[in-house]
Amino acid sequence: MMQKSTISNEKKRNLLLIITCCTFLLSVGFSLSRNFSDDLIYFVIHTVSIILGLFLSIVSALTFSEFKTRRLFLILCAFVAITLAEGVSIINFVIPIMPMDDNLHSLVTHSMILLMLSFFSIGIFRTD
Repeated sequence: MMQKSTISNEKKRNLLLIITCCTFLLSVGFSLSRNFSDDLIYFVIHTVSIILGLFLSIVSALTFSEFKTRRLFLILCAFVAITLAEGVSIINFVIPIMPMDDNLHSLVTHSMILLMLSFFSIGIFRTD
């Protein structure tokens, strides 16, 4: 039988809104410190991926703390890992650590990660 979390869709929506606003404010600060005109699409993809990754990480952490199953812990770890990877990519815009890879393969890969996070986020709000 499927376990039902006590986190309502309204709480999830509010959490997503708070994360979006905070991340938007931080990204505006980052964008003021550097000109992103050449890499704007990558910056937007990484920013949206961080928003969705943080949202999914927090919701999965709350759900794990409620049910404490191994499967939920592994899901939490996966979302945190993706969010950290996207965070490193955003930091790389401000403090270049690694060379930027702006070819078509990179765009497709990052877009697929964003698409995956989007589908998971939509699924979080489903009430089947």
